Amino acid sequence: MLYKKRWEIELLFKKIKQNFPLQYFYGDNKNAIQIQIWCTHIFLLLISLMKKRLTKPWSFSNLVSLLQKHLFSYVNYEETPNMPAGYAGMILLSFVSPLWFFVMNKKLEQLENSINEDFSMDSF
Repeated sequence: MLYKKRWEIELLFKKIKQNFPLQYFYGDNKNAIQIQIWCTHIFLLLISLMKKRLTKPWSFSNLVSLLQKHLFSYVNYEETPNMPAGYAGMILLSFVSPLWFFVMNKKLEQLENSINEDFSMDSF
């Protein structure tokens, strides 16, 4: 039991070292170092929760790099456009252009409506 808990802690710190490199600390006193470590833990928790809510399977490191690039832009990650029939189905649909446009136009209309609802004047 104790070994299992210790191993989980080791895996947690391995994930932190790989994805959030703490090469140096911003402060030199105990409080500053603790704040930086706690912020890293909170960010790790938020990303883990976000990963569980997503419909598309993301690797943890790809999700971290995506968030780093789009940190200050509005993106609803829960509604990222997914292909309605997967890659193989969409390749087959692309051979029949009218059918492909029918499926994708409907998907784009749904996405556009959700964006318009998110940015309506009532939400401000």
